[in-house]
Amino acid sequence: MYYTKLITKFLTTSFMVSQIFSPMTGLAQEFDIDAEAALLMEADTGRIIYEENISEKLAPASLTKIMTLVIGLEAIEEGELELDETTVTSTNAWESVSQEESQMFLNAGQEVSIEELLKGIAVVSANDACIVLAEHMYGSVDQFVDEMNAKADEIGLENTNFQDNIGLDFDDQYMSAKDVGLLSQYAIQNTPEILELESIPEFEFNDISQYNRNVLLPERDTSYSYEGTDGLKTGRTAAAGHNFVATADRNNTRYISVILGTEERNDRYSLAIDLLDYGYNNYDKVTIIEENKKIDSVPIKMGQEREVAVVSEHNLDVITETNDPDELSSELKLKQDKISAPVTQGDKLGELVIYENSEKIGSVNAIASEDVDELGFFGRILRGISNIITDALQSIRESILSFIFD
Repeated sequence: MYYTKLITKFLTTSFMVSQIFSPMTGLAQEFDIDAEAALLMEADTGRIIYEENISEKLAPASLTKIMTLVIGLEAIEEGELELDETTVTSTNAWESVSQEESQMFLNAGQEVSIEELLKGIAVVSANDACIVLAEHMYGSVDQFVDEMNAKADEIGLENTNFQDNIGLDFDDQYMSAKDVGLLSQYAIQNTPEILELESIPEFEFNDISQYNRNVLLPERDTSYSYEGTDGLKTGRTAAAGHNFVATADRNNTRYISVILGTEERNDRYSLAIDLLDYGYNNYDKVTIIEENKKIDSVPIKMGQEREVAVVSEHNLDVITETNDPDELSSELKLKQDKISAPVTQGDKLGELVIYENSEKIGSVNAIASEDVDELGFFGRILRGISNIITDALQSIRESILSFIFD
């Protein structure tokens, strides 16, 4: 169809110009995923390119704290909280955390800034900091958890329920690997400061220095350090096993790797690296169509112009496993079969959808490129007469051709 040919032209141009594609190493690669669940997602498009048991409800452990940080960071963005704002550590917060738990070693009655709390949560997974933040923002952990669950619903996390803001084991506290990926994507896109916090290599408080729990960070300089890694969270409990969300950004492509439920701590790191390598070695990000590029023209009923060009609302980038643009197809889906005037520039008239092997891999709104005013009374009459004449001439032409060739 015409739309497919049009986008293929754009694809061919993109592939010729970018010259950024890495050799394909074969997508039939099998992983030995010794974990309860695993996922690899491209962060910008949300495309999931590897999945294993991603919908099962599992214990999240400290991956819960990604949501804790989101709640805090969004409050700062909305002006409800300040980084230099201070609070006092309650006796409850101090007594609720055992010496064996991850913490920043707050003392009861100690004054601490919101910035220090956020760093403690992000870098060393501090349980005491989570409680202090919750009490300061909403008066109690329970009230804070209500906000977390409301945010989960807003994001669209279908297999998630929080019982605390730490990630301890509760029968009714769970997340799926898909939801962990979606939450991580949301955090990166809407609270990008989380990456600045999560990539701090070392945190010191009360004269106690602790390393970031994420050994993939290049700044940690470990045997697992992975180029481009700047987040995101580790977790471990008896029910969860060892969990890990890693995110890395290379060549303008960011992946999110989710590993849930390994038996050994280091397995989550090696599996995360395997998944990240799989993404970078086998997939590429390409720009299908640039912002404001013409997609096609669509007819407008009773408009002063008979048709209007539809253009892309923004750049459309997709993650593709192929370096052959002919293997991609497209479809322009209009909101209505017949679009009537008036039309205002920027109105959404439809959606351009890109497919790879029948799988939807991206879409962009198709918007009107200009205003089209409605015809007046006499204009409608003249347009009606014109249409009648055009239809009549077309009918005569078809009859003549049929007579000649039959």
